Amino acid sequence: MDEDRGPDLYEDLRQAILRGEYPFGSRLKLDEIAKRYGVSHMPVRKALLQLVGDKLVTTERNRGASVRPIDASTVFNIYDVVIPLEALLTRRAAERMSTATQQRLADVQRSFERAAKARDGESVADLNREFHEIIGHEARNPDASHIVNRYQELLRAFRRFYGTDFGRMPGVIADHRALLASFDAGDADGASAIAAGHAAKARNDLIAAVRRASTAQQEIPA
Repeated sequence: MDEDRGPDLYEDLRQAILRGEYPFGSRLKLDEIAKRYGVSHMPVRKALLQLVGDKLVTTERNRGASVRPIDASTVFNIYDVVIPLEALLTRRAAERMSTATQQRLADVQRSFERAAKARDGESVADLNREFHEIIGHEARNPDASHIVNRYQELLRAFRRFYGTDFGRMPGVIADHRALLASFDAGDADGASAIAAGHAAKARNDLIAAVRRASTAQQEIPA
């Protein structure tokens, strides 16, 4: 068994959860994980403790570890952090935006719109991530970007769990185009406000999906 995989095992497990290989709310069994990754229980326990710190895993006495469930309050709390930071990063990006970066954003947006029209959920998610990460990079505040990217990774996993809502795409496209127009005009205040509203709409849509799923689950006969 490979007992030196501590950091790698943590990241492997983290990515497996974010990809949906261990669904939200599911139990995490030491024996199964140890067998899958060829390690003993000790490095698995260490990795799970790190994931508890990341808020990806929860533990209960006599029940062990589970992937955290998704609930509306969790989504709301995450966006309480994400929305102001997204607004800040977008403001800074608008203040520092180069012509080359504007062109990159426009290219990604065209690809995003093609993917949305084709109803390609995986490409939509990847291109949306790229669009916002370009803005975050242009802001040149790596500390804030790291926090946002880490939370957005979790939010993307939540959305993957519920599936892509293509009914949202016209609004998302309109917001992205408005951001591009603000960057072109050098309007940092406008760009910041659009980013905050864009993130708030994403929050509301995701919370609605969580609540719909919860209601549907409650209506399933025992």
